[in-house]
Amino acid sequence: MLWALGFIKKKVADGAPEWSGLDRPQLLAHFACFADMALLLLHRRSPSGQETACFRAMLNELLPHD
Repeated sequence: MLWALGFIKKKVADGAPEWSGLDRPQLLAHFACFADMALLLLHRRSPSGQETACFRAMLNELLPHD
């Protein structure tokens, strides 16, 4: 999870096309999911099913598939 959060942070900072092409509602939804997962890690809590589903969907959409 830490690797994925770091990867996403770097891609956003670099202006990656998979992020710059998102419409505002999608971008806000992904940001909320990213922030939720970061806060869970800070507070050492386990994510709920909904939080896990959100994070997996975001990763599936934005991370490279090899």
